[in-house]
Amino acid sequence: AISALASVGLGSVPVAARVRVAVVSTGAELRDPGQALVPGTIPDSNGLLLAGLVSEHGADCTSVARSGDSAKELGEVLRRAAADADLIVTSGGVSAGAFDPLTMLAQARRGEDAPVRLDFVKVAMQPGKPQGHGWVQADDGRRVPIICLPGNPVSVLVSFTTIVAPALARLAGFDTDPVEGEDGALPGRPRLTARAAVAWRTPPGRRQHVPVRFTGPPPAPPWETTPGIMPEAMSTIVRACPG
Repeated sequence: AISALASVGLGSVPVAARVRVAVVSTGAELRDPGQALVPGTIPDSNGLLLAGLVSEHGADCTSVARSGDSAKELGEVLRRAAADADLIVTSGGVSAGAFDPLTMLAQARRGEDAPVRLDFVKVAMQPGKPQGHGWVQADDGRRVPIICLPGNPVSVLVSFTTIVAPALARLAGFDTDPVEGEDGALPGRPRLTARAAVAWRTPPGRRQHVPVRFTGPPPAPPWETTPGIMPEAMSTIVRACPG
């Protein structure tokens, strides 16, 4: 590409730097993958998942951090994460419960001088209905945008693909506006029409994202969902989800 630009007489071109993304998992129950577990603890799979997705989408993952369940600890983790990031992505604690650390942090201090600004919304999709967004004040004065995803691993995967990936593309300088006639297609993903091998119900008023398994020779249908599939089941993603 560089030689092609030079061959047409261009000595310089405007470019966008790779987007820097900090990943933060929330929850006192989280442990490092491979660490011995005790009752009430689970491995932090979301940190690795998000770091891989960030890299897959052409951005640099600057840090993978974890926070407990206190607003003070989470605020400090986010402040450190913002130092070298253009975007922060968190997982967990977006149900807006009274004792969720993100909720407590959002309510601790409001206004233009607040170190963190968070808002929570309900998105008409399944999985991934609860979402959060806002900004974190970095030490250098920048307001670093933050996207807060649910804690369920399948919800994290779906939310990243539908919400975070387009944001990364926009931060990197790409135009992610929908193309006429391709409503619902995800940026960078092909849109296919195929026949499902099993039936399932979609909740009224919500767009459902279901992992599928391809069983026919490409590009012919059918696409097949695993019998008995539950969108929330992480084992489905591991076992049968190239689509």
